[in-house]
Amino acid sequence: MGSAFRSFRPALAVVVLCAALGACTAGSDDGDDGSATGEGSADTAAADAEQQQTPVAAAIAGDQRLSTFSDLLVAAGWDHTLGADGPVTVLVPTDEAFSAVPPEIVEELGSDPGGSLPDLLGLHVIDGKLGTADLEGLNGQPVDTYSGKVPILVDGAGDVAIDGATIIDPDIDGGGSVIHVIDAVILEATA
Repeated sequence: MGSAFRSFRPALAVVVLCAALGACTAGSDDGDDGSATGEGSADTAAADAEQQQTPVAAAIAGDQRLSTFSDLLVAAGWDHTLGADGPVTVLVPTDEAFSAVPPEIVEELGSDPGGSLPDLLGLHVIDGKLGTADLEGLNGQPVDTYSGKVPILVDGAGDVAIDGATIIDPDIDGGGSVIHVIDAVILEATA
Protein backbone atom coordinates (compact mmCIF):
# COMPACT_ATOMS: atom_id res chain seq x y z
CA MET A 1 0.00 0.00 0.00
CA GLY A 2 1.05 3.60 -0.52
CA SER A 3 2.73 5.75 2.06
CA ALA A 4 -0.40 7.93 2.36
CA PHE A 5 -2.32 4.87 3.54
CA ARG A 6 0.42 3.86 5.98
CA SER A 7 0.35 7.29 7.65
CA PHE A 8 -3.45 7.08 7.99
CA ARG A 9 -3.51 3.46 9.22
CA PRO A 10 -3.60 4.27 12.99
CA ALA A 11 -6.69 6.49 12.59
CA LEU A 12 -8.36 3.89 10.40
CA ALA A 13 -7.64 1.21 13.03
CA VAL A 14 -9.42 3.33 15.69
CA VAL A 15 -12.46 3.78 13.44
CA VAL A 16 -12.61 0.06 12.69
CA LEU A 17 -12.19 -0.82 16.39
CA CYS A 18 -14.91 1.62 17.40
CA ALA A 19 -17.22 0.17 14.76
CA ALA A 20 -16.54 -3.37 15.93
CA LEU A 21 -17.28 -2.46 19.56
CA GLY A 22 -20.20 -0.21 18.71
CA ALA A 23 -18.58 2.57 20.72
CA CYS A 24 -18.76 5.13 17.95
CA THR A 25 -22.52 5.04 17.57
CA ALA A 26 -24.94 7.05 19.56
CA GLY A 27 -27.22 4.96 21.72
CA SER A 28 -30.74 4.55 20.40
CA ASP A 29 -33.76 2.77 21.65
CA ASP A 30 -34.99 1.69 18.20
CA GLY A 31 -33.09 -1.59 18.37
CA ASP A 32 -30.44 -0.47 15.87
CA ASP A 33 -27.06 -1.58 17.13
CA GLY A 34 -25.30 1.06 14.99
CA SER A 35 -23.20 -1.48 13.13
CA ALA A 36 -24.22 -0.07 9.75
CA THR A 37 -23.16 3.39 10.87
CA GLY A 38 -19.90 2.07 12.26
CA GLU A 39 -19.16 0.17 9.05
CA GLY A 40 -19.98 3.28 7.03
CA SER A 41 -17.48 5.25 9.12
CA ALA A 42 -14.77 2.68 8.36
CA ASP A 43 -15.65 2.77 4.67
CA THR A 44 -15.56 6.56 4.68
CA ALA A 45 -12.21 6.61 6.47
CA ALA A 46 -10.75 4.13 3.97
CA ALA A 47 -12.07 6.21 1.06
CA ASP A 48 -10.57 9.36 2.60
CA ALA A 49 -7.21 7.59 2.98
CA GLU A 50 -7.27 6.63 -0.68
CA GLN A 51 -8.09 10.21 -1.69
CA GLN A 52 -5.17 11.88 0.09
CA GLN A 53 -2.57 13.45 -2.12
CA THR A 54 0.90 11.95 -2.04
CA PRO A 55 3.53 14.22 -0.43
CA VAL A 56 5.09 15.10 -3.79
CA ALA A 57 1.68 15.97 -5.30
CA ALA A 58 0.85 18.06 -2.22
CA ALA A 59 4.17 19.93 -2.54
CA ILE A 60 3.38 20.70 -6.18
CA ALA A 61 -0.17 21.79 -5.32
CA GLY A 62 1.20 24.08 -2.60
CA ASP A 63 3.30 26.10 -5.07
CA GLN A 64 1.20 28.77 -6.81
CA ARG A 65 3.55 28.79 -9.81
CA LEU A 66 2.69 25.16 -10.57
CA SER A 67 -1.12 25.16 -10.57
CA THR A 68 -1.56 24.03 -14.19
CA PHE A 69 0.62 20.94 -13.69
CA SER A 70 -1.09 20.27 -10.36
CA ASP A 71 -4.52 20.47 -12.03
CA LEU A 72 -3.37 18.02 -14.71
CA LEU A 73 -2.12 15.60 -12.01
CA VAL A 74 -5.58 15.75 -10.44
CA ALA A 75 -7.33 15.27 -13.80
CA ALA A 76 -5.28 12.13 -14.44
CA GLY A 77 -5.68 10.85 -10.86
CA TRP A 78 -1.91 10.93 -10.38
CA ASP A 79 -2.16 13.18 -7.32
CA HIS A 80 -3.02 10.06 -5.26
CA THR A 81 -0.36 7.79 -6.77
CA LEU A 82 2.68 9.85 -7.81
CA GLY A 83 5.59 8.75 -5.65
CA ALA A 84 3.44 6.37 -3.59
CA ASP A 85 5.55 3.36 -4.56
CA GLY A 86 8.92 5.01 -4.02
CA PRO A 87 10.80 8.23 -4.67
CA VAL A 88 10.48 10.03 -7.98
CA THR A 89 11.98 13.07 -9.63
CA VAL A 90 9.33 15.40 -11.02
CA LEU A 91 10.18 18.06 -13.59
CA VAL A 92 7.38 20.56 -13.14
CA PRO A 93 6.76 23.30 -15.72
CA THR A 94 5.60 26.66 -14.38
CA ASP A 95 2.23 28.11 -15.32
CA GLU A 96 4.19 30.56 -17.46
CA ALA A 97 5.73 27.60 -19.32
CA PHE A 98 2.25 26.22 -19.99
CA SER A 99 1.22 29.61 -21.41
CA ALA A 100 3.60 28.92 -24.32
CA VAL A 101 1.62 25.76 -25.17
CA PRO A 102 -1.45 26.43 -27.35
CA PRO A 103 -4.45 26.77 -24.98
CA GLU A 104 -6.52 24.21 -26.88
CA ILE A 105 -3.85 21.56 -26.18
CA VAL A 106 -3.87 22.29 -22.43
CA GLU A 107 -7.69 22.24 -22.39
CA GLU A 108 -7.74 18.95 -24.30
CA LEU A 109 -5.29 17.40 -21.85
CA GLY A 110 -7.43 18.37 -18.87
CA SER A 111 -10.71 17.26 -20.44
CA ASP A 112 -9.50 13.85 -21.67
CA PRO A 113 -7.40 12.33 -18.87
CA GLY A 114 -7.27 8.95 -20.61
CA GLY A 115 -5.95 10.42 -23.86
CA SER A 116 -2.47 11.89 -24.18
CA LEU A 117 -2.36 13.33 -20.63
CA PRO A 118 -0.60 10.32 -19.03
CA ASP A 119 2.07 10.46 -21.74
CA LEU A 120 2.65 14.17 -21.19
CA LEU A 121 2.80 13.82 -17.41
CA GLY A 122 5.08 10.78 -17.78
CA LEU A 123 7.63 12.86 -19.70
CA HIS A 124 8.02 14.90 -16.52
CA VAL A 125 8.58 11.98 -14.10
CA ILE A 126 11.78 9.99 -13.56
CA ASP A 127 11.84 6.94 -11.31
CA GLY A 128 14.10 7.53 -8.30
CA LYS A 129 15.29 10.68 -6.57
CA LEU A 130 17.75 12.61 -8.76
CA GLY A 131 19.05 15.88 -7.38
CA THR A 132 20.69 18.52 -9.55
CA ALA A 133 24.15 17.05 -8.95
CA ASP A 134 22.89 13.65 -10.15
CA LEU A 135 21.45 15.22 -13.29
CA GLU A 136 24.68 17.15 -13.94
CA GLY A 137 26.50 13.81 -13.85
CA LEU A 138 24.26 12.60 -16.69
CA ASN A 139 25.32 15.46 -19.00
CA GLY A 140 24.92 14.40 -22.62
CA GLN A 141 23.07 11.23 -21.77
CA PRO A 142 19.38 10.43 -22.12
CA VAL A 143 17.37 9.72 -18.99
CA ASP A 144 14.35 7.41 -18.85
CA THR A 145 11.09 9.11 -17.93
CA TYR A 146 7.81 7.27 -17.49
CA SER A 147 7.04 8.09 -21.15
CA GLY A 148 10.37 7.77 -22.94
CA LYS A 149 13.93 9.04 -23.02
CA VAL A 150 14.84 12.73 -22.84
CA PRO A 151 18.34 14.22 -23.07
CA ILE A 152 20.14 15.97 -20.20
CA LEU A 153 22.47 18.82 -21.08
CA VAL A 154 24.51 21.09 -18.82
CA ASP A 155 25.57 24.39 -20.36
CA GLY A 156 28.77 26.35 -19.68
CA ALA A 157 27.09 28.26 -16.84
CA GLY A 158 26.16 25.01 -15.12
CA ASP A 159 22.45 25.24 -15.93
CA VAL A 160 20.79 21.83 -16.33
CA ALA A 161 18.32 21.37 -19.17
CA ILE A 162 16.12 18.37 -19.81
CA ASP A 163 15.01 18.19 -23.44
CA GLY A 164 15.44 21.95 -23.73
CA ALA A 165 13.58 22.79 -20.49
CA THR A 166 15.97 24.49 -18.06
CA ILE A 167 15.74 23.88 -14.32
CA ILE A 168 15.00 27.26 -12.76
CA ASP A 169 14.27 26.15 -9.17
CA PRO A 170 16.08 22.92 -8.25
CA ASP A 171 15.90 20.34 -5.49
CA ILE A 172 12.55 21.12 -3.86
CA ASP A 173 11.63 18.57 -1.20
CA GLY A 174 8.71 16.42 -2.24
CA GLY A 175 8.42 14.28 0.87
CA GLY A 176 11.00 11.68 -0.13
CA SER A 177 10.87 12.66 -3.78
CA VAL A 178 12.40 15.70 -5.47
CA ILE A 179 10.86 18.43 -7.60
CA HIS A 180 12.73 20.54 -10.14
CA VAL A 181 10.80 23.52 -11.52
CA ILE A 182 11.44 23.94 -15.25
CA ASP A 183 10.82 26.77 -17.70
CA ALA A 184 9.21 24.77 -20.53
CA VAL A 185 6.80 21.91 -21.05
CA ILE A 186 8.37 18.70 -22.38
CA LEU A 187 6.03 17.65 -25.18
CA GLU A 188 7.71 14.56 -26.56
CA ALA A 189 10.53 12.11 -25.94
CA THR A 190 13.44 13.09 -28.17
CA ALA A 191 16.39 10.94 -27.14
